[in-house]
Amino acid sequence: MLIGVLLLNACQVSPERRSENPAVLAERAEALYAQADYPAAAQLWESLVLSAPGNAAEWQLRAADAWLLNNQPNIAARRLAELDQTSLSPAQLAHWQLLRTELALQQGDRIAAGQLFERLTQQLDVLPPQLNERVARLNVQLGDPRLLAADAALAQLRSSATAQARQPAFNELANLPGSLLAELETGATESERAYLAQIRQARESALQQHFTLLKQPVQRRQVNPAPPPDPALAQMTERYLQARRWPDTIAVLLPQSGQLTAAAQAIHQGIITGWLQVAETQRPKLLFIDSGASNRDARGAYFSAVDSGADWIIGPLRKGSVAALIDLPNRSVPMLALNQPERSLDELSTPAREVATHYTFSLPPEDNARASARLAIQQGHRNIIVLRPESESGLRLSEAFATELNAQGGQVLQTSVYANDAIEYTDVLASALRLNESLQRHAQLQRRLGLDELGFRQQGRSDADALFIAGNSAQARLIMPQLKFLDLDYLPVYATRQVYDGTPNIRRDRDLNGIYFTQQAWLAGQPPQPLISTVNKWFPDSRNALLAELFGLGRDSLLLLPYLNMLQGETEVSLQAASGQLQISSSGDVARDLQAMRFRSGRPILLSDAPR
Repeated sequence: MLIGVLLLNACQVSPERRSENPAVLAERAEALYAQADYPAAAQLWESLVLSAPGNAAEWQLRAADAWLLNNQPNIAARRLAELDQTSLSPAQLAHWQLLRTELALQQGDRIAAGQLFERLTQQLDVLPPQLNERVARLNVQLGDPRLLAADAALAQLRSSATAQARQPAFNELANLPGSLLAELETGATESERAYLAQIRQARESALQQHFTLLKQPVQRRQVNPAPPPDPALAQMTERYLQARRWPDTIAVLLPQSGQLTAAAQAIHQGIITGWLQVAETQRPKLLFIDSGASNRDARGAYFSAVDSGADWIIGPLRKGSVAALIDLPNRSVPMLALNQPERSLDELSTPAREVATHYTFSLPPEDNARASARLAIQQGHRNIIVLRPESESGLRLSEAFATELNAQGGQVLQTSVYANDAIEYTDVLASALRLNESLQRHAQLQRRLGLDELGFRQQGRSDADALFIAGNSAQARLIMPQLKFLDLDYLPVYATRQVYDGTPNIRRDRDLNGIYFTQQAWLAGQPPQPLISTVNKWFPDSRNALLAELFGLGRDSLLLLPYLNMLQGETEVSLQAASGQLQISSSGDVARDLQAMRFRSGRPILLSDAPR
């Protein structure tokens, strides 16, 4: 009798919680779950099982989900086993199947997880949309053979008796693409997290030899504190860093004549500068091969590189040449192309991608336009008027700006086009900002009041937050004073790196004061500082901004080579490099972000406090 009373008391819900509306408690549990407070959410849902038994199966399902995300699979398994499946809706049944799949994977039973996942794929049409990301993660974990190998390496690292026996597994995991390492971390047990944390530190130590690392905020599920690291891990990290090698021979395919000669020379000089930053004992052999002016020439250069024993290729530079080499059957040497192909990578027929990896690294001017659009949004300007020259480049820049602005929640109110050789812009500005309407309103008010003279300052349209100039420095130097003449200099003005020639000239650039633009920070005297003196050495007469950018591209392309596979899909860090802040997408494209700058007193000044 006493035991029964104690059990009954243990099952009682506190008076405060029993008195609350179950719907209110459910909303509170959802909020805790969204904040990643999984234990509190699970406990609240379990209390609902007692206080609102009519929806007991739903609350039990949600509690199991929260326990699983809190890395407590045993509790989650018990809740799922106790659940009455006959009370679940089709959507809840799909959710239940997802949890069973994740649970099997966490428990290391990949065969069962694969079978459960096959059944889950038949229920995707009723699965709640917010769970699609977890399905995609399962698809990667169960479908990528590299992840199976990584799981095996992690097991070896955990079970091998000596540090020497663990070293190959440690090195294999440290060289994983970033996206695969993140997937491995998602399903890691507590005992595995110390190993993976040390592996991340080893990767970052390797990268810091040539780059500054910028950490990205990463939301992780709440887990218990990691166990203390294995003392042998520090020793394995040191051995890993010592064992990392550069390719023995790198072939650089660049044109040595024609329209791209100056660009190729700037890249060539940047590659040499990067090569000199490699430890002398590790420097690879460099082969510079003429890629010519045609696709046939580029293919010939590739085969010359192969015959010379190249382990990696940097280049070519022409868009058509890049596509020709990506399309090349049986390509056996990996390549970092210095331009985007004329067609998208998805459109290319690339059987060779199964044999060798290729990456792309370029400096499209559209990057600057997109970065300027993000900067405008970050500074609170969403409704923008675009001024662009009547040229193909002006059209591309304005379209890239508009696309990014729309994606960020802004809009282009109007696009006004001016002639490439224009000197007078007042008519274009007056039309874009509707100054004539302001004059008409003034005239009407003057007539209505019967006054001969009425104080007046013309105003532009009230719905515009800012202007974007998709033109060059000469055009911007004419537009800015005319904005001031028309009393329109209260509007913030954004532009691309084209407004800066690359050579400081305070007297000439005073007319650019106030313009926001984006650029590599070192062009304004910021780190990496050694590049400033090196560029001045290579370009003693004029530090042309475009050539300086290409110089940075060459330097970074050389220094990135040993890390391309490791960085592919890496989202936790980006690299502060000469070309900007770099990350490598899962598809192999080197993406870059640029620093925000503003002209002040005729000089480009880095906005150190601006969001990036």
